[in-house]
Amino acid sequence: MHSASFSDNDPLCHRAQQLIARGIQPYATSFTRSHLLCEINEENEGIGVEFPDKQGLFTVCGRIMSKTVCGEYLLVSIEDQDSTLQVILSADNLTKASINLFAFYVYRGDYLGFTLDYLYREQGRLTGIVKEWRFLALANMPFPRHMSIERQRAEQQLYLASSFKARESVIIRARMIRFIRQYLDEQGVLEVNTTRTQLIGVAQALLQFLIGGIEQVYEITTSGSAQPIDWMSHPQSLRLHCCMALSSPQAVMNMLEQMLHKLTQRIHSTSLLIWQPLNRLNYANDSESVEIADETQTLEIDMSTGWARRTLYQAIDDALRVDFTSLSSTEQVLKVLTQTGLQLDSMNSDIPVRVIAQQTFQQYVAPTLIQPTFIVYPVDPANPVECFELYINGILLAYGQREITDPLQHTAVLPEAGSEFRDHLMLGMPPASSLTLNLDRLAMLMIGAADIRDMVCFGREVQ
Repeated sequence: MHSASFSDNDPLCHRAQQLIARGIQPYATSFTRSHLLCEINEENEGIGVEFPDKQGLFTVCGRIMSKTVCGEYLLVSIEDQDSTLQVILSADNLTKASINLFAFYVYRGDYLGFTLDYLYREQGRLTGIVKEWRFLALANMPFPRHMSIERQRAEQQLYLASSFKARESVIIRARMIRFIRQYLDEQGVLEVNTTRTQLIGVAQALLQFLIGGIEQVYEITTSGSAQPIDWMSHPQSLRLHCCMALSSPQAVMNMLEQMLHKLTQRIHSTSLLIWQPLNRLNYANDSESVEIADETQTLEIDMSTGWARRTLYQAIDDALRVDFTSLSSTEQVLKVLTQTGLQLDSMNSDIPVRVIAQQTFQQYVAPTLIQPTFIVYPVDPANPVECFELYINGILLAYGQREITDPLQHTAVLPEAGSEFRDHLMLGMPPASSLTLNLDRLAMLMIGAADIRDMVCFGREVQ
């Protein structure tokens, strides 16, 4: 017995009462599906082209996305998680009462189950003829055809339910993370759980595995960053942290390059990422906006192996024609930058040359690195740690470094690590390198999204 109560003033909820009064249960407790819609489409791709129409029984289900009355039959489009299918309700297969019930009581967004007994191609689209249908769940709220970006993020369950593109993003992200886990497993890297949240805590915990004799480990955690939320930063975005004994930064870069190249091929069946950049347009109400693809431009990123590797100073010289290796003092650097017409956010004569170089790179060079590029930082007395960063599409995607294994040097270079970790290092740790990869920025790259907030589904809003 259906025990839920509905408001008589709510026509959408009142619909359920009317169905129950007709002896129809609008909320099913189970349904046996024989095929996903993607399986129907893939297995019958040749119907109407290379092969004749197909008879058989197929049970499918999905949300109603459109319903059109065409004379004596109904033309309906349904969607499940992965795909879409067109179905026809005809008086040749169904009673008039069944068709009328569908026409008057089925709304856009309702979740229905169908038994199909014939597949053919209608106006180029694979189409199933409905033998039976039943309600699985009602959409007891208006189902939007268009949503502003702000509403998409505020009502993510509604956006997922109403947008195939939104569901596709979730699926691609999940496939991406699964592939990365499989790839690391094939390389003999073990997944562990340190229960740490802060970045330095995760890194130290992973290195303790290396001290203990487990040579290659990784963990996937939320970033735990204190940075404010913006288009490429979110404290609940996922990061991959990896530590590998007896591996140099060069070996880690090689592994990362191979992994992301193979990932691109797995997701897109090609090494090229091609999409049109998204522009944000605001309505008259500035609190709501939409993203429109810029059809005048095409962004193409080649993920094939052979990625560029540049030192920090080489990258600056290539882009700006400023040779930091020939400048020995802060005063010289600031003078050259001023003459070149470059204005940094901070032009302080007390800042070391290396820091000015980093600021110059971040402000003027990094946004131009569209193709995959590793930036290698020079080792000097002030920074004895060999490290690198990976930029794609102007975004910092990953970074890594050679770990310090000398306890005394570690204390001198990284005093924030504390004495406890220094004591752990006293046991002795083999040469090692580490890697941090921002998985949600990588998902943005794989999907062609313009904002990391669209990757973090159902994340708690952080002020």
